Amino acid sequence: MSLSITRPRQIWPTLLGILLLALPVLVWLYVLQRYAVNVVMFDDYALLRFITHWANPATSWATRLSELLAVHNTHYIIYDRLVALATYYATGHINFLAMIVLGNAALLGIVWRLWTLFRELNLPVWAFLPVPCWVLSLQSHENMFWAMAGLQNFTVVWFVLESLYQLHRRQSLALPLGLGVAAVLTSGNGVLAFLVGSLVLLHQRRRGANGLIWWGITALVMLVRLTILPVNEHKTPFMNWIPNTFLSLGSGMTNQDARLLPMLAGVGLGGLLGLALLAWLFGLGNVGKRLQQQSTTNVLMAFAVVILATCLLLAIYRPTEDILRDRYKIYAHLALSVAYLLALSVMKRSWVRGLAAGVAAGAVAMNVAAFHASMPAVVAAHQLRQADAYNFHFYQTVVPLPYFRGPLDSLLLEAKQRDTYQFPVAFIPPTTWPTIALISPVSIRIAPDLTVNNSMIGFHPNVVNISQPTVPRVPEGPGGRGTYVVIEASDGKRFLMPATPAKSGFRHFLTSGELFHPGLSAGIFAKRFTPGSYRVKVLQVTDRTPRLYDTGQQLQIDGVN
Repeated sequence: MSLSITRPRQIWPTLLGILLLALPVLVWLYVLQRYAVNVVMFDDYALLRFITHWANPATSWATRLSELLAVHNTHYIIYDRLVALATYYATGHINFLAMIVLGNAALLGIVWRLWTLFRELNLPVWAFLPVPCWVLSLQSHENMFWAMAGLQNFTVVWFVLESLYQLHRRQSLALPLGLGVAAVLTSGNGVLAFLVGSLVLLHQRRRGANGLIWWGITALVMLVRLTILPVNEHKTPFMNWIPNTFLSLGSGMTNQDARLLPMLAGVGLGGLLGLALLAWLFGLGNVGKRLQQQSTTNVLMAFAVVILATCLLLAIYRPTEDILRDRYKIYAHLALSVAYLLALSVMKRSWVRGLAAGVAAGAVAMNVAAFHASMPAVVAAHQLRQADAYNFHFYQTVVPLPYFRGPLDSLLLEAKQRDTYQFPVAFIPPTTWPTIALISPVSIRIAPDLTVNNSMIGFHPNVVNISQPTVPRVPEGPGGRGTYVVIEASDGKRFLMPATPAKSGFRHFLTSGELFHPGLSAGIFAKRFTPGSYRVKVLQVTDRTPRLYDTGQQLQIDGVN
């Protein structure tokens, strides 16, 4: 009997591939655990209001159920509310950190499903590297650290894709139906689980009881969607729908507001996915025949239809300037991933390694560039959350604009009284901060923001710009809180404002590993503060030890801002 000696040799490439795949996952997890905090932000207040009303003994069960099922804008967010309720009953408080973790777990679920499809291609493990580099990119940092956004924008994608995958397996209809209903209850585009699922059933020629059940529920879902939910008017003219669809598809190719490269990439991706769909449906040429022979193709094609349809919906219902927002780039990342897996499935074996190596190199470069470009925004958002927690803990306000101040502060006070939520305490009392004179002055300038034209915020409101180019950044992490601007009122109250770090050049980052240059910059709407005279100071917290630097400079805010 002969023993094979090739198997041990095959282990090392597999282990190396696993190590490569682990790198983007570990970086993503590290950033997530370092900057995610249990702090309410933006639309999270809708969930806090729901839980606070729910916890009020005077609230009837009819009102509770009505608020559970209520529409938020044009979306059902029943799933989000159920998760909020689960954290409340499990811990006694609503827990936004738990919701952040759950939302990001859905993103890992998407990567896992794409991995299982990739493994059916019998390719080297390392060839999967582009997918986690794209899907776990920090371009999606808005969704990563915003509880409600992650629960909606990540989870609805996982529900839809997993529903279609389970439908493809031709087993019991119960699981894909349950996932489809969950998708509908999570966000507006969750209805695609039923619409695209209907196409999957037609392609599978399942016209029996399963088909009738699925199409019946699909009709019911669409009836509810079109008759009960408010109609969301489109934000862009008809002639811009197709260009904006391409812009959405290619948005992962930029970390800025530039539109040419993402537009070109979107045209390429849209054309590639469209041609693949036609070739697969009609068996066109050798490519079409290979696509029809692959067991994974049906699922990937269903995923492609979901991506194309969602990008079209974004093009219709979101203004052009919103298309490139980080929260929507998950669909561009999925478009890249699906197109790549489809290319691997039809490529000649002799070409696969070359294609995979080239695409992997590009995906790694995109991931690193996104990390470099997005980290200042990640740090600034983290600081804003920490500042809100501090400001409310010591002064019972998160210093919002006057339009929001009454509703938000009163809601937070009610939540504190009912013990449904409390901000985490991240700073020692401000009266104990040791003060040091800051020799280098800061620049203080008040000017109108010409880009803001909003009835709630103001038409070109005045913004206080505070900057200092030489203050060294202090690390953030366990114990460290970073650098903040302090606005001290005449009565001694010290309000914290985030100080956005200055991003280093990309070449400097690659050669030195330093993400940020020294210095600080803060832009604050003047309307956050009542008219009067304030002192500007700089706070740095390292190893939980605060140092307050007094600039000796005054900030004068008048009544017209």
